[in-house]
Amino acid sequence: MTLRGDMFQWAKTPFSWLLDFVYPPTCLVCKEVVENGDPICRSCFSKIQPFDEAEKLETLWISRHKTHPIYLDGFLAGFYFESNLQELLHLLKYQKERRLGTFFGRWLGRHLSTQLREWKIDWIVPVPLHPRKRRKRGYNQSELIARGVAAENAMTHIQNALKRTRNTPTNTGLSAVERIRNVSGAFVANPRLHFSGKRIVLIDDVITTGSTLN
Repeated sequence: MTLRGDMFQWAKTPFSWLLDFVYPPTCLVCKEVVENGDPICRSCFSKIQPFDEAEKLETLWISRHKTHPIYLDGFLAGFYFESNLQELLHLLKYQKERRLGTFFGRWLGRHLSTQLREWKIDWIVPVPLHPRKRRKRGYNQSELIARGVAAENAMTHIQNALKRTRNTPTNTGLSAVERIRNVSGAFVANPRLHFSGKRIVLIDDVITTGSTLN
C-alpha cells in the first residue's frame, strides 16, 4: 500500500486499473465512488471518532478488574465503538471485507506511532481465533489489523505467537466476571518462541472489559 494524504491506496496493476475503470470502487458505507481505491471515503471515515482517552481507558479497565490481577503495562485504542465503526467491523468480520483490516491497521499504526516508538516494541502479536473459527471465516481480522500496524512502523509481526486452545463462546452479553471466566485458560504461548524480555503489543479488534487481552 502507498500513502496518499491521510488515507491509504493499494498499489495498482494494469488489470486493477482496467477493473476500476469498468467497475469503479465504492465506499462500503455510502456507496459513493472512491477515487483512490480506499474501502471507505474520506467523508465516512471522518465520522468515525478516534479514541484519545488512554488514561480514561486504563482507569476504567483497572476499576473493572479490582479483584483480578492486570498483566498488561499499557492500554491503547483507536476508535470509539459507535454505529459507523460497528457497521465496518461487521463487514470485516462477517462479510469478508478483509481490506478493512489492513486499512484500519495502517491507520492505527500511524495514529499510535509515537507511543509505539516510546515503548520500544519488539513484536506485534494478534489475538488468535480458534482454528475451527478461523477455517470457517477464512482469516483472523485481528491478524490483518496487526499486520497493518506492524507494516506502518516497520515492526515485526508474529502471527503464531499465541494459540487459542478452546473455542470459547462470544463474550457479548456477559458481565465482566463472566468474561474473565469465559476466556480463562483459552490461550497458550508458542513454545518455539522466546518471549522473555520481549516488549509486545497485543492486538484485538474490539475491547470491552479487556478480559481477552488480559
